[in-house]
Amino acid sequence: VNFLQLVLFVDMLKKIKKFKKNNLERH
Repeated sequence: VNFLQLVLFVDMLKKIKKFKKNNLERH
């Protein structure tokens, strides 16, 4: 895995966590 893929992967994880957190707060 190269550095760029790793950065994109971590960024994606952060977005997913934020998205899940936002969904939980709405309900």
